[in-house]
Amino acid sequence: MKSFFWVFGFVLLLGSNAGIELDFGAKKDGTDWQTLNDGVMGGLSKGQIDLSPNALKFFGEVSLDNYGGFTSVKSPFGQYDLSDAKKLTIRYKTEGQRISISLENSDAFYKPYYKLLLPDTKGKWVVTEANISDFKEYNLGQETAIPISDDFLKGVRRIGFITSEKRAGRFVVEIDYLKFE
Repeated sequence: MKSFFWVFGFVLLLGSNAGIELDFGAKKDGTDWQTLNDGVMGGLSKGQIDLSPNALKFFGEVSLDNYGGFTSVKSPFGQYDLSDAKKLTIRYKTEGQRISISLENSDAFYKPYYKLLLPDTKGKWVVTEANISDFKEYNLGQETAIPISDDFLKGVRRIGFITSEKRAGRFVVEIDYLKFE
């Protein structure tokens, strides 16, 4: 009978939408994340990732040549039910470029996605909180006026970070953790 309650409790925990935490420092959650550069559209920007002892380090150089202007790092496709999340907490630092957090619910690049522009930290570690409702919808790089919905949040397929200034130059971003609560 004890094993029944243990298994039942474990199943309830797995089925919970209580929140998602990605800890790149202590848990090394980013080992399977990958960069996606603007080369998919002809651009020449270069982004790379490395797991340091305390963070996911995303670095490189944004180029505006050949209609470029961004580089990104993304989680593997999966199922991230964020429908119960009301806020995001992130510990990070930036140098050289501002970044955004992106949420996608489709495998197709041309489908709308949501992103949240993070404040520049000028090389200092900060902890920032934001409401999930602050995420803005984008379609092919253009902001729309459509607010984020529970249906979208329930079906998030990928989480990522993207350079957001469309300005040439080197950058370094380090992310310790992010929590959707």
